[in-house]
Amino acid sequence: MNLGRTPHLRLLTAGLAAVWAVAAAAAEPKAKAPPAPAAVGGAPAAPASAGPVILDESGWLRIFACCRTPMVRGKDNELAATKADFAVTTGAELPEGWSGPEFNDSGWARHRLGRGHSKETDYGFFHVFGPPLARECLRGKFRVDDPAAVREMKLSVGYRGGMIVYLNGKEIARGSLAKDAKLSNELLAEDYPPEAFVKPDGAPIRAQFRDPQTFKDQCEKRIRRLESIAIPASALRKGVNVLAFESFRSPYFGKGLDVEGLNSRTAWATCGLVDFSLTAAGGATPNIERPRGIQVWNLDRNDRLTASLYADPVEPLAPITLVGVRNGFFSG
Repeated sequence: MNLGRTPHLRLLTAGLAAVWAVAAAAAEPKAKAPPAPAAVGGAPAAPASAGPVILDESGWLRIFACCRTPMVRGKDNELAATKADFAVTTGAELPEGWSGPEFNDSGWARHRLGRGHSKETDYGFFHVFGPPLARECLRGKFRVDDPAAVREMKLSVGYRGGMIVYLNGKEIARGSLAKDAKLSNELLAEDYPPEAFVKPDGAPIRAQFRDPQTFKDQCEKRIRRLESIAIPASALRKGVNVLAFESFRSPYFGKGLDVEGLNSRTAWATCGLVDFSLTAAGGATPNIERPRGIQVWNLDRNDRLTASLYADPVEPLAPITLVGVRNGFFSG
């Protein structure tokens, strides 16, 4: 499902009912010191250098998601679609060049993971799409004035399922996926061990009744990591750079989906970005908080305007486009 675009029924992100100007009360953005390295898989991604954070989950991203009927791995290693009473096929294949800096992502929804989210969220519980999430793509942006001045840029990523990371359209890291895998909405990442899904008695791990605490070691196995990805200055470009993430689902295990269906207390998304941290010793401008002053930006009609909302400072204003059905009525 493309979160940002539903033809004829809504306005595109680039085509909006209004343009808003908001005065920001926050101070000039400052380079944040990276948090202490994490000891376990579910904690925030551990920065891999001593430099400030340039981009992380506190900043704005653009998101595209596709859903499919969940696949389940049986005890005899057979793979089949779940027998639960739902079938899903939403979201087209990704457009060519989606991970590059020239791609127009204004039709994708704005998204922010946010710092301080719960462990249950990290473990895949309460995801807006839940088990049907098959492929999730996100684009984050940061500015570099002089690529040659960037030093010690490194990236750490936490994810569920399989992950490919791109910088300006070129793959820089891959995890839990075969190197020669054909990328599509049907692709499955490496299997999780059965204990990531079920308790010792075979019942599914739930989001309540203190299951995430009681079975923490099992839940932590859901979060996979790519650590200390070194990014050379030659991979950067002057101006806006795009860091993109593409994650793919892993198969389910057990009968939890068949028995409980889409119960949000037991079903979890085996796909998705959990956290990330891009750091550098110098040369890049952080994009992790509200800039100072007044901003004018294109606001999607489905986004609620609040005092805390602000625009991605590296995204330009886009033309306002109204989309409606022929012989219909619409306004903007």
